Amino acid sequence: MIERLKTFGFSDVAEATVYPILTRLENKGELRFEKKASRLGPPRKYYELTQKRKQAFSQFEQNWGLTQRIVGKVLEQSAK
Repeated sequence: MIERLKTFGFSDVAEATVYPILTRLENKGELRFEKKASRLGPPRKYYELTQKRKQAFSQFEQNWGLTQRIVGKVLEQSAK
C-alpha cells in the first residue's frame, strides 16, 4: 500500500502514518480486511471500504469538486 501511495507522489509516507489510519477506520466500521495466504511470508491483509465509508467518500468527492471550482475562480480573478 505504501509503495502504491509513493507512485501517486506521496514520497514521504511511512508505515507509522498509514497503519494507524487503517486501524482507526477499521475501529469505526469504515474499513474491513481479509487475510489471504502469501507465497512470500505471512498472510497479507487486503482492505476494502465498507458501504458507510464509500458513501462518505462520495460526499467528500462532491465537496472537493466544489472547492476546486471555487479556488479556480479565485485564482482566475487574482491573475487578472
